[in-house]
Amino acid sequence: MVLVVALIGLVLQGTGFSFGGTSTAQPQLGAFSGYSWNGPVTQVSASWTVPAILGAAGSTSASTWIGVQGPQRGAFFQIGIIEETFDGQFSYEAFWSDTAHGFHPQLLMNVVQNDQIHASISESAGSWSARITDLTAGGTQSAPTPVADFSNLNQAEWLQEDPKLPQGPSPYPDIAPTHVSQIEVNGSVPPSADLMPEWMVLPRGKRVEPSPLTDDGFVTQLKK
Repeated sequence: MVLVVALIGLVLQGTGFSFGGTSTAQPQLGAFSGYSWNGPVTQVSASWTVPAILGAAGSTSASTWIGVQGPQRGAFFQIGIIEETFDGQFSYEAFWSDTAHGFHPQLLMNVVQNDQIHASISESAGSWSARITDLTAGGTQSAPTPVADFSNLNQAEWLQEDPKLPQGPSPYPDIAPTHVSQIEVNGSVPPSADLMPEWMVLPRGKRVEPSPLTDDGFVTQLKK
């Protein structure tokens, strides 16, 4: 894995890509765009605008989510929004998932492009809760929080992802920038220097990279 990342880095440097961001860490390259934070986690949250898919040809898939994970296999939980097209039809749905479900989305409610979303995962007195709210439409859904997902958590995440549909590989869509704000871990905005940037690398030289952290948020944007 380290070798693959190093080789991608050499390719990007050779094509004029620059590693921007808010920390001195070199971005992790792969299927994600956003930031992660390392350390003991008891709470993570964020708000964002549901990004609009700009073209509806064929089937495409993206997702925006917050997550937590730990060093033990199975200690992982995410909650967020899936942005998809199926045969030209748009679909935006709130979801949650974990390793027990093979990272496959468990759907919670429908939302609409450009809706304002707030999601949180938090611990109180040894019990975990996960909620997602459509601030525009007014709906809130809670996700189940299996104990196994929350063992010795040491990473918080705020990410846009290039997932794969259950039916097989699907391209990442032409999608509007995702505006993420009010990011918190353990009840406060993490210092920008403590964040690890992640870049999504797509075919034909495309990538999705996060802007530097400004106040309490950032923007992920598809660059062609």
